[in-house]
Amino acid sequence: DAGPGIPAGERERVLQRFVRLDAARLKPGTGLGLSFVAAVADFHGALLRLEDAAPGLRVGLRFPPEPPARRSASMDTASRTPAT
Repeated sequence: DAGPGIPAGERERVLQRFVRLDAARLKPGTGLGLSFVAAVADFHGALLRLEDAAPGLRVGLRFPPEPPARRSASMDTASRTPAT
């Protein structure tokens, strides 16, 4: 984005629920957006990075490849047909 960004010292804190920095307190919002992103990333084992975009903030997500055991189990389930 092209906003003011998030200071490096605050980036870990804004991933917590209901955290809003002072600069955002007069704008609408609840402080939940980045905590949702962090929770989804954690659930999927993804790496979440918040970086300077000069100006603004860049949010990066890197998801790991699906584990082979999980992939084969989901393929087995999808290929099953109901008993008649």
